Amino acid sequence: MNYFIVSYLDDYVHSIITTMSISLAFLNVGDYNIILIDWRDAANHSYLMSVRSVPLVSQRVAFLINFLENNANLDPNKTVIIGHSLGAHIASLSARFATSKIAEVIGKSATRFQFYLVILILN
Repeated sequence: MNYFIVSYLDDYVHSIITTMSISLAFLNVGDYNIILIDWRDAANHSYLMSVRSVPLVSQRVAFLINFLENNANLDPNKTVIIGHSLGAHIASLSARFATSKIAEVIGKSATRFQFYLVILILN
């Protein structure tokens, strides 16, 4: 299996610890390919700016998935994208933007009201 993990927390150190904990949990039970998505340059701003970055980051993750599928034999049928908070939105959009159908998307604590409120304000 291949795992892409996208996290978003206000505290960067806590975000890294959480993401690494998830990665180590997978590696303790099997041999997996795990790719951590570091989007702190886009996420280390106000919540509004972080939300505005979600579509672009999602497109970049999808580009990476497509590249790995075409050049490194990544099997999208064995690929899972996991996201937390705003990362859950990135995970789902990345799967949508990817050329092939992704096996599974897991979103934990996806932001709801605030995310959609900001989207309405931006439009």
